[in-house]
Amino acid sequence: MEARGYSIVKLLDGEVAALNQLTTPPARAAWFDTFLAQDLTTRAPPVLPPLPVVQSEPYAFGGVRLDPTTLRAMDGTIVSGGVLATVTASHRLTGRITQGPDWNQNFQTGWIFHYTEAFDDNHVLQSYWCGPFRLNRFGNSVACLQRRHRGLYRFQTQRGQVWLITPDVDIEDNIEEGWFTIEASSTDLLGSLPLQLKVENIRRDRLDLDLIAERDGAQVKIWSGRLTLDQAGQATLPLWNQRLVISREGAGVTARLVADGDGHGLQPQ
Repeated sequence: MEARGYSIVKLLDGEVAALNQLTTPPARAAWFDTFLAQDLTTRAPPVLPPLPVVQSEPYAFGGVRLDPTTLRAMDGTIVSGGVLATVTASHRLTGRITQGPDWNQNFQTGWIFHYTEAFDDNHVLQSYWCGPFRLNRFGNSVACLQRRHRGLYRFQTQRGQVWLITPDVDIEDNIEEGWFTIEASSTDLLGSLPLQLKVENIRRDRLDLDLIAERDGAQVKIWSGRLTLDQAGQATLPLWNQRLVISREGAGVTARLVADGDGHGLQPQ
């Protein structure tokens, strides 16, 4: 009903007693007509607006937006475990909690959350807002909020970093529901992130790649992919208006950027 703009108004003890004294349908209907004619706005909980949803856009993936002007391919021959390319990313959208449920103060007003897209436990890509959650007196964990209907959001506890949850992380199933409002910011409240594209394994006919974000010594895997090497020993990674061409070179590979992309970018694996 909240999705249609309705709110629950609890009757006061005196109102319940008065209503219970009325035994005929016409009398009870008349009582409700009088009751509903009042100004009940001060007794109705607010119907909160939905959390913002970010639209698909170039160079955006999961919870980050890559800055194409910072994309660099590494020089020389790169062996397994080496870095193929680097790029700087920002969060697609961040915001602060302005209202939320008081579950033993597990959430605090002013805490910063970030928008992301991640797989649920059924491996369906969903949109979430993720950020800190006070797990217990020993420290914080991460919680992700998922829109259910107006103002009411399912939240799930999640292992990960408060500064980034990615599509490679399966968010756990429903734990509890509550009211949340998040005020979206026009700036990245969590700051930019340096990313490294690594070649984890070089096989005879394929390459295994990981895109990694790092902050304060902690790492988050943003993307993993496998590219097939053609007969010439080459593979191409689409990066929207650019392509990263990777070529076999002895026991390693080389990488170069070509500015002739077809608009396609990284895809969830």
